[in-house]
Amino acid sequence: MKVIILCANYEPGGAQRAAIRLLNEMNVKGLVCQCWFMHKKSTDFTESPPIMMHNSKIASPLDVVRICTRLYRKFRVEKPDAVISFLPYANILGLFVAMACGIKIRVSSHRNLSDKELSLPLKTLDYLWAILGIYTAITAVSKSTKNSFNYYGKRIFDKIRVINNGISFYPSALSKSECRKILQIPDAAFIIGNIGRIVQQKNHKLLIDILPKLGDTLLVIVGKGELRGQLENTAKELGVLNQVFIIEELSTESIPHFLKAIDVFVMPSHFEGMSNALAEALYAGLPIVSSDVESQRDVLIREIDGLRSGVLVSNKEPKKWIDEILAIRDNDTLRKELSERALNRSKDFTVGHMADGFIATLT
Repeated sequence: MKVIILCANYEPGGAQRAAIRLLNEMNVKGLVCQCWFMHKKSTDFTESPPIMMHNSKIASPLDVVRICTRLYRKFRVEKPDAVISFLPYANILGLFVAMACGIKIRVSSHRNLSDKELSLPLKTLDYLWAILGIYTAITAVSKSTKNSFNYYGKRIFDKIRVINNGISFYPSALSKSECRKILQIPDAAFIIGNIGRIVQQKNHKLLIDILPKLGDTLLVIVGKGELRGQLENTAKELGVLNQVFIIEELSTESIPHFLKAIDVFVMPSHFEGMSNALAEALYAGLPIVSSDVESQRDVLIREIDGLRSGVLVSNKEPKKWIDEILAIRDNDTLRKELSERALNRSKDFTVGHMADGFIATLT
């Protein structure tokens, strides 16, 4: 079977990395797969050159027409048996073009909460595509993501398959000191770290706000975004700018070094679909402090036995964030226990499980 995995935009985000992992695993399992991107938003982050419909950001409606035209032509040439789409524009535009080309299997993959991801016009189209059968199968990256699409109605909603992201992660073989040296991070400090775009959703401001109460703790963020300037201004006002390090981009190969370099993974997001970064922190065996929101509970609490693989704290309780981070810093036994729980939970997020879930939608 020939399968195209179609992503809306090319950038080093969680959905894009998941698509690349899915591509590799499905090829291992004997399918013939390619991963295409509708347009480019970032420099290359994959080992091989990506297949792109448009080599820059979308600047006008005409660019959208060009993308759809090129996509139509490429579908006609490649003649895939199935298309799996990641992200809204790939779901809505990509699968419509796939239907127009006569491709019989069209799988929509929802990667984030509908209210956060879709404007009203897009939500209307998404609903119509679901009830009209333009989507022949629908998946969601987490239970919380699935629940946000209850506007489909019970008949379609009940058929949504939850397929968690699978993580392909190999811990760094280097020492903590060596990893910090590579990343140019001070070696002696206690470090809390986060991976995520510097945007409102990720709520990095909470981490800046509590930093003055965390002594000489350093905060290292891997990510870039429009709120970086505001974040640094806040840090300067609070007198902690020298405790904040921002690394705009890291290659996939460097992420394990970053996770080895830090002491606690902190993630105060207001919402997520299913966070790859959080799952990678589990694989790294890091103590985790996260916002207590549904999507994070999906990852950190195992339903079958109630295992809690991280600490969940409301974003409305900054003092509790401070207390939990300091408790981990000052208690080696607690740190070790949280690390063991994280490693235990990480076994539930394999690339093989993810690929098997998507393969099941192709029959």
